[in-house]
Amino acid sequence: MGDGYRDILFESNGKWYHIKDADMSHLEDAVTYWNRRGGYFGPKSKEVRAWMKDPDNYELEYYSTNRSRGGSTPERYRDPGGFVGPAEQPNY
Repeated sequence: MGDGYRDILFESNGKWYHIKDADMSHLEDAVTYWNRRGGYFGPKSKEVRAWMKDPDNYELEYYSTNRSRGGSTPERYRDPGGFVGPAEQPNY
């Protein structure tokens, strides 16, 4: 018999891994969300916090895949003061 969480498996990239090797990965990268939408509401806004806490925005992903993608993306967070345009309607 196993010893708890180490026996739980999840699938990522067509392979099965132990849960201890999982990261919670955003379905849409946080930097992409911020630059596309979140920055219009501002840091720590209700909208951005709700997006970050929404479990539907996450999936389990093998840690090395998630971290490698995050470290290699050329996208960078836009300055919160640099958002100009029509007001976004909150989703949350």
